[in-house]
Amino acid sequence: MTLFPVVERELRVSSRRSWTYWGRSVSGLLALLITGWILALQSIVQVRTTGQALFSSISVLALLVSSMAGVTYTSDCISSEKREGTLGLLFLTDLKGFDVALGKLTATSLGAFYGLLALLPVMSMGLLLGGVTGGEYLRMVLVLISTLLLSLSIGLAVSVVSRDALRSAMSSFVLILAVFFLMPVGGMLLGDLLDYWAKSDNRIRNSLEHSIGWMTPLFAYSQVADAEFKKNPSLFWKAEAWIGGLALVVLVFASLRLPRSWQDKRTGTANGGWRAWLDALRFSSVESRLQTRRTWLDHNPGAWLSTRYWLRSASVWAMLFLLVLGFAYGGWRAGSGWWNTGIYLASSILLHLILKVWIANEAPRQFIEDRRTGALELLLTTAFDVPELLAGRRIALMRQFGAPIAIALLFDAIFLISSLRVEISGSDEQLMWTFLWLLRMLFLPLDAVTLFWLGMWKGMTGTGSRAASGVVGLGLALPVVATLILYTFLGMASVAGQTSWVTPMLLLCIWAVICGLNSFIWISRSRRIVVNQFRELAHHRPDGRASWWSRLWKRSKAGSVA
Repeated sequence: MTLFPVVERELRVSSRRSWTYWGRSVSGLLALLITGWILALQSIVQVRTTGQALFSSISVLALLVSSMAGVTYTSDCISSEKREGTLGLLFLTDLKGFDVALGKLTATSLGAFYGLLALLPVMSMGLLLGGVTGGEYLRMVLVLISTLLLSLSIGLAVSVVSRDALRSAMSSFVLILAVFFLMPVGGMLLGDLLDYWAKSDNRIRNSLEHSIGWMTPLFAYSQVADAEFKKNPSLFWKAEAWIGGLALVVLVFASLRLPRSWQDKRTGTANGGWRAWLDALRFSSVESRLQTRRTWLDHNPGAWLSTRYWLRSASVWAMLFLLVLGFAYGGWRAGSGWWNTGIYLASSILLHLILKVWIANEAPRQFIEDRRTGALELLLTTAFDVPELLAGRRIALMRQFGAPIAIALLFDAIFLISSLRVEISGSDEQLMWTFLWLLRMLFLPLDAVTLFWLGMWKGMTGTGSRAASGVVGLGLALPVVATLILYTFLGMASVAGQTSWVTPMLLLCIWAVICGLNSFIWISRSRRIVVNQFRELAHHRPDGRASWWSRLWKRSKAGSVA
């Protein structure tokens, strides 16, 4: 008998997945594209090429991949077994919770580790180009591996206590952000409050920052450089010990909770709990709740299927409120130095990104759940037709994200006007800056429509968090990668020809064309598939039509054998 039978079994399953092999190729290709773009850009602006810029760029990408691995790989590894009812069968044997948890973690981390491993050789080019020492490179590798382990452990723990795939992915994302920002940001906020009450001159805040500011992977990342590491090496090792210890604690929690998690049942509001308490705040009486239900059922029953979960809309507003509060807090702390074009653009990019990823997560949710439970097939046996069902889903998403998108566009307009009045003075700079913001304001609702139709398509053909990942990949990541590839070739052509015909306005136009074509292609394709093949997709589990990537992998293997 093997020491860890679940580990062996899961590794065998992972070895047969095509993405285990394709994932590392995609990671390496993306790193090479970024490398080519950086080198070409430095040649265009005639800056001496050093390895520090390349090392920093690839390390940021690697840190992002490592920190989000829990959302992508482990957030649905246990919850999928719970939905299918197979988790309890494992515990009919003499397996322990640690065996199952370690097996799932090992199998799901294989693809993430391969992706990180593909980035490390490209990152090591900074050693050859100069500006990076061997100690910095080794410390960065240690930070990335520990961050990867922590992220995967968090995703595993959330999957243990959850059943819904998309909700588990979103919860993992929120917890990972909390691990990265909660301790330092919470310490600063608490210190400011205590300093205000005690009327001290930032003494309490500075003390809290020194005490808990290192409890985040971001601090360990900031201490990688020799200049920071040599000031106080113990801070780096304290941060690394915190990351590793926290990952171990989360993994132990998942192992102890796992043997009882397969017995978890869904609890409704009738059973009490925090959901019942929130419903009592939302609805003054049972009659008001029933009246709201009748109104939506009379308007569109399909919209009621999604809008009955009113907490989804409330959570978007809560997120928007926290972002505005954080922006105001930054302005209060930094003073006049906060109000500049860099802060405006970074804040707008963050808000747009959160809204788009949230839409990509919500768009396929209802159809995935209804297909899994068989509710979608029952709906199609009634007089409820397909256009009415799609219209209901569109109304629900518009109710959830319509007003937040409008507020985001209002903030963009305010940021644009403020930057033009204060910092941007030249006519050419004003034209380019205005064109950039107008493009971003145009693509926010356009991307929302693209993600909606992609979500409908993936909701009818995908399962779990993979559907949301597919929506993000096709709707958001694909145009970025395509733009990066084209920018790289343009930069290389400009360097080879020793010309300066590549201008910022040209780059903006190229980005706009690529994003526009991407939206047009996916909206038309997704809408055609969903509208014309809705009933066929609703009555069949996703097979050949949805697994085109698997068919491509099989054909490539068959061709290599031939």
